[in-house]
Amino acid sequence: MLRQPLDAPCFALAEHPDGSLWAGAADGRLRRYAPEGGGWRADREIALDQPDVRSIAISPDGVHIAAGFFDARIRLPNGQTSESQVQVVDAASGQTARRFGFSDIEFGSYFALAWSRDGTVIAASGRGNQRGFRRFPLKRVAWPSGEVRTDVIAGDTVFDLAPIGAADFIAATAEPGWARISASGPAQSALTQVSDLRGAESLRVSPDGQSIGLGVVSSARMQGPSGRPELEPRRFDLATRTLSAGGLDLPGPRRFSFRVGVSRWENHRAPLIGGREQPMQPAELSRAVVVAADSAAAYLGTTKTLRRIDPSGATRWSV
Repeated sequence: MLRQPLDAPCFALAEHPDGSLWAGAADGRLRRYAPEGGGWRADREIALDQPDVRSIAISPDGVHIAAGFFDARIRLPNGQTSESQVQVVDAASGQTARRFGFSDIEFGSYFALAWSRDGTVIAASGRGNQRGFRRFPLKRVAWPSGEVRTDVIAGDTVFDLAPIGAADFIAATAEPGWARISASGPAQSALTQVSDLRGAESLRVSPDGQSIGLGVVSSARMQGPSGRPELEPRRFDLATRTLSAGGLDLPGPRRFSFRVGVSRWENHRAPLIGGREQPMQPAELSRAVVVAADSAAAYLGTTKTLRRIDPSGATRWSV
């Protein structure tokens, strides 16, 4: 086990082909840890152009290390500022081999970097805004020539990238979703659908309590100018646990019942249902609520879950 005090938080860790570990920290330094006597020894540091290293990737031959930053603008050693998000250094000398600037990114963070297994492509992504658009582009940089290809592969933050095959990549996004990206061909996104329960009419329930109507957002519709995406109505069948088209044909939401008390539910961190404050996860908000036709339960939609709650305030199920 490695226990090493640092002057700044460490956000990135990668294994070198020689068995050592390289760590990237918020103080803008790469640190090398070599295996020694069953433990680890810190033996090298490389100072980068700017602080807040968020991701690193090592070339398959171990010669170069790529680093991605929190800030979209690199402050160069001569005091100049350059639009650049990825810096590549020589692992042996610590000298900068290349800097890559993406002028279409107004701001953002490069949480994810990966180097293809054949060493010919660096993939970089994370959170970023292209000018005038809320987008999360992936950059594929040919190595060492530097040609850049841009694809929008997600409607939310890309948290991780990993090489697969000789020159392909897999990306994981916060939607949640994933995509497979070839070295030069088009990205193949696995489009996701995320429930969006904002608004008083967004949650409905059938009279028999077996179907729930809600709105979902497709990741394909989340790309483009900023603003709330158009919702697609869906019906959730409790018996089969499947989504199908429809849902708006269900009765409008009912929120009053002498048997089930409902209050403090709209965009709240502690909704009251059945006289009981409902437990919420960190950063979770209640968005919508509907009382069943027979008052046997209330259905609560939050930013993370859909729940059935008994008149006593106890949660019967949560998905």
